[in-house]
Amino acid sequence: MQAYLVVVAILGFVCQQATAECPAGPSIPTQYIIGPAIADSCPTGYDCIKIDGAGQCVDHKVASCKDASNSCANWAKTGYCTDPFYEKTRATTCPYTCKLCTASTCVDKSNNCATWIKNSNFCNSANYDLAAKNDNCQKSCNLC
Repeated sequence: MQAYLVVVAILGFVCQQATAECPAGPSIPTQYIIGPAIADSCPTGYDCIKIDGAGQCVDHKVASCKDASNSCANWAKTGYCTDPFYEKTRATTCPYTCKLCTASTCVDKSNNCATWIKNSNFCNSANYDLAAKNDNCQKSCNLC
């Protein structure tokens, strides 16, 4: 009976987590949106943000990118984002306004990763060296 209650409690918590509404977010360039959130939930490494009324999954690094100053928009008009003098500070002060937010570089370069993993246990197999795994299926093999 206790095990049953624990399972019910865990499932209830998971369901509450999955149905939490995505917070409204800033306008994000479409190349950083991987697709719609399912039940307002996204895969690991991605945040759910409500864009134009719908939950979208966005790379965490881009979704969490915010300016540290309220003056960034004004500074940008005067050249802050392009002036070499401010090169060392703009990435931490005004990354959003200066368009310095970038997505994670962890990606699979091959479209065959799922097949290789399924058919030959590619990520865990000693038949393939680490360089091959990194070069082809870095994300699927959890190497980044």
